[in-house]
Amino acid sequence: MIGTGDLQAHALSFCSDHDIVVHWVKRPAQSFALNEAEEIHIAPIKSAISYATALHEIGHILGRYQRSKHVLVRERWLGYGHVRTLDAGRLQWNDAPSDRSRGTDVGSWN
Repeated sequence: MIGTGDLQAHALSFCSDHDIVVHWVKRPAQSFALNEAEEIHIAPIKSAISYATALHEIGHILGRYQRSKHVLVRERWLGYGHVRTLDAGRLQWNDAPSDRSRGTDVGSWN
């Protein structure tokens, strides 16, 4: 079983590999990315939700069309390609992260 320490180490390793600066906030809802500075502000990873939030913010740095002036373009092209990239590493994601507009739940980790 993969623990939250493993998830946090994996996300931080991915950030280190891509020169993304990490700053800490208290809760996942406070997370954001500053694309121009290549930095993310994320909560400590204590669950699949905080891990998915970290991946989401990483995607804002590495994803396609992330410098668009249109929020919907940035969110649409964010996708979860970074999740597939991370699959090649130590962790395997069973489902796509939750999309509340579709009513799906967060998947589980192997």
